[in-house]
Amino acid sequence: MRKIEVDNEVFACLQKMAEPFVDTPNMVLRKLLLGDQGERRVLPLPKIDDRVRLMKHIKENYFEGGFKRVRPYQLMFKSDKYILYFQNFEKLGTPTLWYRIKQKAIDILEEFGDGAFLVLTNPAENCAYIIPIAEIVKKMTEFGWDRRALEVNINHKDSLWIEFKWDIGAYYQEFKF
Repeated sequence: MRKIEVDNEVFACLQKMAEPFVDTPNMVLRKLLLGDQGERRVLPLPKIDDRVRLMKHIKENYFEGGFKRVRPYQLMFKSDKYILYFQNFEKLGTPTLWYRIKQKAIDILEEFGDGAFLVLTNPAENCAYIIPIAEIVKKMTEFGWDRRALEVNINHKDSLWIEFKWDIGAYYQEFKF
């Protein structure tokens, strides 16, 4: 038997997946990785196609106009009316979504004005938070955020942007393909 260390967040996830007073952390990991019968299981990971399909769907169905990529950003797209900056977190069933947005990207979005949106996606679950940058900048100002990058940790179950204690449920979208 080997010993491993896990951080508090991973341990909390293991606790949520465990049957109380029955499963040990090893039993939870065994079920996740090997299945109930002990056969090796491959955990479902999103394909690159999932990201592309989700971004294309959002651009075509929620925003009008032909989008062009904003260089040097691979995931920033601009039309005459809108600019969208996608950030992808690709994990199935995770309680916390995590993103980091550099200040330069925020500056570009803010400079564009009303049609600027930060699109925080989880392609593995076909969902996204589509948030106007003006609302984000307002929260950054309100909380005195002055770091070089914007940390985004979302309690996905409650749609809570943890750093700002902000309920972003109104910006949440699920997609059916």
